[in-house]
Amino acid sequence: MNDMTLPPASGLGPQSGSLMPRAPLPVRVAIRLASEAFPGALANMIFGRMFTPPRRKMPAIPLPESGRHQTVKSGDVDLAVWMWEGHGPAVLLVHGWGGSARSWSPAVDALRKIGAKVVVFDLPAHGQSGGATADVASMAAAIGAVIGATGAPDVVIGHSMGAAATVEYFCNPRNRCRKLVLIAPGGDLPSELELMSHASGLSSRAVLALKGRLERRFARPLRECSVVHAVAAVTADVHLIHDRQDRVIPADVSRRIMQEKPGATLLETQGLGHFKILADPAVHRLIAGICAGVEAPAQA
Repeated sequence: MNDMTLPPASGLGPQSGSLMPRAPLPVRVAIRLASEAFPGALANMIFGRMFTPPRRKMPAIPLPESGRHQTVKSGDVDLAVWMWEGHGPAVLLVHGWGGSARSWSPAVDALRKIGAKVVVFDLPAHGQSGGATADVASMAAAIGAVIGATGAPDVVIGHSMGAAATVEYFCNPRNRCRKLVLIAPGGDLPSELELMSHASGLSSRAVLALKGRLERRFARPLRECSVVHAVAAVTADVHLIHDRQDRVIPADVSRRIMQEKPGATLLETQGLGHFKILADPAVHRLIAGICAGVEAPAQA
């Protein structure tokens, strides 16, 4: 296992950790009482919201205008896809929960400077794509649909839940690429459920009911609903980037992936959090360097 750091200019400092901020005490008390009295109802409400991404306002930075826009079908959902041709490595970018292809605007510019072919798209129920709900399975299917339409990538870069969907797709041995870059990877349901219950005051009865709903949806034990569990089956080289002060997905998730994936590399930044990490120039240089290290196109 390899552990890397960015130069001090990018915000790296002494190691520190943080968890999801807790709700105010009156809110936690109200949730605890309600979830004790109606555990099933609270679990059902949370379950529904877990698969309905917010349609957030588009980031101010638009995608470079030279990209070619197309629509790709994933099941019955129309996906909005953009592609920039290049003579270098083929790179696919997968945004996170509540994000959009525009989340990658600065990274697209950095990758085009090394001559990469770059593909970005809006996941189901995000951005300009269709659909009202999404989960890791539908997001992974969308990755497959985009690859089928645009060609096999050499490198796939995923952020947050987009990283989890990337692992879900590439843990299938039939799906291959050279390198995966996982930025603040989410999708570790056991730890996310624990963090949520701690932060909100959700009762143990409601947590148990929610756990049952999740296991029925994914048809597997909750402990297996995890990017940490799935990454072991990935054949590509894995590079992790995570901020030590990420208050959405704790950096411990990436550290655990390191333990499960011999040969993986981990870079820990500080002070960038879960979202600013996508706009950091030093992170862009690192990503571009990883992509530039691919010597030959991937074989379909």
